[in-house]
Amino acid sequence: MGIVLILCGLLTAATSGMLQIGIPKMVLVWLSYALALGLFARAVVDFKYVGFFKRVCGSRFARLDTLVYSPLCLLLAAGVAGIASRQSA
Repeated sequence: MGIVLILCGLLTAATSGMLQIGIPKMVLVWLSYALALGLFARAVVDFKYVGFFKRVCGSRFARLDTLVYSPLCLLLAAGVAGIASRQSA
């Protein structure tokens, strides 16, 4: 999971222009939109254990997911989509 987070950070840095990796800009923009969509879906889609509309709600993780993890995913999705939209214009 840590490697995936690092790759997402590298994708965002490359899309913003902070890092040059040799991939065309439009490919990076579309990958960033896909990442933003995935983060948004993680926060709001009706999964069993995660998201605002989860079905299992009684555990400590479920409370933390509602208070911390899902809002964080929404903020990250908005940030990544914002970076992608600035680069696609």
